[in-house]
Amino acid sequence: MSIRVMLVEDHGLVRAAFKRLIASEPDMEVVGEAENGLEAAALAGKVRPDVTLMDVKLPGGDGVQATREILAQIPEAVIIMLSAFDEKEYLVASIRAGAKGYLVKDISEDKLLEAIRQAHRGQGVIHPSIVHEFFREFAHLSENGANRRGGLSDRELEIFRLMESGCSNQEIAQQLFITRETVKCHVSAILGKLGARNRTHAVLRGMEMGILTGRKAS
Repeated sequence: MSIRVMLVEDHGLVRAAFKRLIASEPDMEVVGEAENGLEAAALAGKVRPDVTLMDVKLPGGDGVQATREILAQIPEAVIIMLSAFDEKEYLVASIRAGAKGYLVKDISEDKLLEAIRQAHRGQGVIHPSIVHEFFREFAHLSENGANRRGGLSDRELEIFRLMESGCSNQEIAQQLFITRETVKCHVSAILGKLGARNRTHAVLRGMEMGILTGRKAS
């Protein structure tokens, strides 16, 4: 089945370019387009897309607010925020609102398409050029609670640190010599204990609580 994508972008030429790109892929289709936050929230309930590309700055309410409204009615919605170079201050707000990813609009076509596929698979996506800003923003928070674990077991903590480094469930399973289904169960438990909506939000919560260091594995 195709990945159903909704586009939320107020610039018609940009939206048309995204639509042409996505429509050219055999495993994707555009199921809806909106020009502002109010339209996006209403349309999402009708077309129920698998993945939404959401411009962070929109007329009629910004993309962060639209993300909150969409997730309030569709908790399982997958939303990727799109930002211009000078809008990185929206990164934290977007993730806290429940976005699955945050990309800068200079991303290549191939990487944008792969980000859509990754998000659809349940993986968080952060643009490479701002990953360091994401971790720097929350690194200081870990100093206030380095010994807190959020109720995670030793195995959950081990898996959580691999999640922070960007490992998929399959990669974690291979590293720890356990099954993918076991990893999936642990990840679900971690999200539940931290009150997180998705893996990206869990990592953010982990840094806020001091469970994670805020450093990517080398």
